[in-house]
Amino acid sequence: MGSALHSQVKPIKLKNKILHVMVQNSAVATDIAFKSPILIEKINQFFGYKAVEKITTLQKRFNDCDENQHKTVAKPDDGCFVRAKAMCNDVKDEKLKKTLIDFMALIEKETIDNFNKNLK
Repeated sequence: MGSALHSQVKPIKLKNKILHVMVQNSAVATDIAFKSPILIEKINQFFGYKAVEKITTLQKRFNDCDENQHKTVAKPDDGCFVRAKAMCNDVKDEKLKKTLIDFMALIEKETIDNFNKNLK
């Protein structure tokens, strides 16, 4: 993955084991598609189960996004990031590490939210 990947990919949601991400351009979408098995493996390793089976991309410039889209993105808490960071210590590429941490924190937040919804 390119060194600027983190600034070009934004997690949108996790639904039915599909992680939806927004990307800035087709080159990044191609890179995500090519690297998705690695990303999926790392994410699932973090959770200890198959939380993600597929990553889909939506190509859109971030500054073109509707404000309401940003409100639907889960905001992981510090604990989600701490746990995700601990699982990525062996990742050498800092940009890849940051992206994985963001993905895993988002997925953990979605998992917690879904669990809490089911308790009600």
